[in-house]
Amino acid sequence: MENADQGLIALLSGLFVSRFFRKGAILCMPGQVFQALHFVDHGLVRGYFSRGREEHTSWILETGFIAPSSGVFSRAVSTEYVAFLKDTWVYSLDMTLVKTLAEKEVRLNHLIMEICEEKMQERIQTEELLRIGHAEDRYLAFKQFYERLLDLPIHDITASLMNIEPKYLYKIKKKYLRT
Repeated sequence: MENADQGLIALLSGLFVSRFFRKGAILCMPGQVFQALHFVDHGLVRGYFSRGREEHTSWILETGFIAPSSGVFSRAVSTEYVAFLKDTWVYSLDMTLVKTLAEKEVRLNHLIMEICEEKMQERIQTEELLRIGHAEDRYLAFKQFYERLLDLPIHDITASLMNIEPKYLYKIKKKYLRT
């Protein structure tokens, strides 16, 4: 990140708290407010929303900052679930502390804007991929950008992320394994 100079990293490193989440734990649910800025060190996290009995995956993350659907600074309530798909280590920074620091440290504001911009670009990229009409073409595009996710043992969740029925995704994957 362009705005993550050594001084800022040193300032923030002592403020992040290391947390461990077991597979199946829920970090946030619709109606709750995100209380911290979270960085996934390693693991697997999923953002999703629920419509009736169906779950629709918004994003999957192995490492990096979690970008919830709600405004972290505006303290808006979340519209999605954030859940751990496997045991995961996360570094968390309390948002109250971030706001206090951001008033004094301009570099922190720039870093947070950079994080938000990066997450917005990822969401736009995913949205563009979802607009590809043919499921097989969508799969190939996702494979180009999210190849590692396609190899994880989360077939139904990956299918949900790509907006492809799991049985069709299986057929598409099988076709491309042979070629």
